[in-house]
Amino acid sequence: MSIRRFLNLCIVLGLGLLSIPLFGVIRHGYGAEVLPSQSMDHAKFSIHENQDDLHAWSSLERTSGLNAENHTILLASSSGETQTTSMTEHVSAQGGSHEGAISKAMEDFLELAKYGKAIHVMAMLMVGFGFLMVFVKKYGYGAVTATYIAVSVVLPYYMFLKKMHIFGEPAELTMDRLILAEFCAASILIAMGAFLGRLKMSQYIIMALIFVPSYMLNEWIMLDNGMGLIPKGQLIDTGGSIVIHQFGAYFGLGVIVRMTTSEDFNKKNRI
Repeated sequence: MSIRRFLNLCIVLGLGLLSIPLFGVIRHGYGAEVLPSQSMDHAKFSIHENQDDLHAWSSLERTSGLNAENHTILLASSSGETQTTSMTEHVSAQGGSHEGAISKAMEDFLELAKYGKAIHVMAMLMVGFGFLMVFVKKYGYGAVTATYIAVSVVLPYYMFLKKMHIFGEPAELTMDRLILAEFCAASILIAMGAFLGRLKMSQYIIMALIFVPSYMLNEWIMLDNGMGLIPKGQLIDTGGSIVIHQFGAYFGLGVIVRMTTSEDFNKKNRI
């Protein structure tokens, strides 16, 4: 094995190791794998926690005589020199508080479920698409590297443009935005299959910077009533067949047409 092939192998393995936390292999913190029983325990804990807060506030109200409709609490600092006024919200009935606690617990559970889906999509991008692109002869390492470069550029770039209100309404950086950014990365990987092996690594970065705004414009027109062409919610895009797959295919076709010169067409006609 030559030194160059060994270095390429080390680069691919290094990128793979860096992506391990994304697959949930590290099982601690927010990146831990959440089992159904753990999710239900988390929901029950949130409900009991809110109930304890309600009971503690009721006890404080009885002992201190605070008005439930206008709570003003002065919090003194440890030095006694500064004071901060904290206004608390109106405490609703016990039944309404329980409903709010259950609603919050369900929101936390759904957010954790979205995290699991995001990890699965990320695994498809890094492993599925990454090693699917090695079909080009003598371009296996380059294909995997190009895939990782495209994904690493598209994800933060899409979320940044979405946050800056470039197309459509501004969106917070939540799990939903991460999943939509992964869909954008899947679309660019579909486009890369058309011209794989014909670009330099730096050109893949330039292509990603051009692709993301184009994809967001298409997404805005198709799904968010951009330009008033398609009413919002009227397009049924099953499996992202239009917004993701078809757009990526036509984008890749456009790149190929632009890269093909008249001399290439003449050579084909002579053959």
